[in-house]
Amino acid sequence: MTNLLRFVYIIVGVLAAPTYSILSYPRMINAVMSSIVVNWMLAGPLTGIYDPTGTGRVLFAFFAAMAETERENIREATLEGLNAAARKGRHGGRPPVITDDMLHTVLRRRSRGESVASIRPDLIIPAGKRKGGTPSLASIYRAITEHEKRQSYPEAVDQAHADFASLQTSA
Repeated sequence: MTNLLRFVYIIVGVLAAPTYSILSYPRMINAVMSSIVVNWMLAGPLTGIYDPTGTGRVLFAFFAAMAETERENIREATLEGLNAAARKGRHGGRPPVITDDMLHTVLRRRSRGESVASIRPDLIIPAGKRKGGTPSLASIYRAITEHEKRQSYPEAVDQAHADFASLQTSA
């Protein structure tokens, strides 16, 4: 039974890993063959014990190819689902912690000489998991930095918006 569990671990744990391609399966099959592992089919038309040498080698290669195909199908279905949601205007991720109104308030008060630490307690997160709380100093500084980048490179921002709009109309 230990050998069967080891086989299941190797096939499921290694061959289903997303970093492997079909080109690495012969090397993995040779690694399986070098250990004392057999494929024990309990039911179905192929009932029996298969050694990873000889005809069992073909069965192991078949399982590897099926794992690769299944992983690719899952990936494609996930991407199709994300594209369908994007066409409906739904984009994943959290709502922004710092809204445009909050950023405007921070920028206005900073221009008067107030520190970000003294402004922070007056800001309230409007939505999301931390609704009603105050944003972290890191979030505030990150929003300020992003705002300064947008102000520094307005043509790049406009081009990015135009590219995004063309992707939305073509999809």
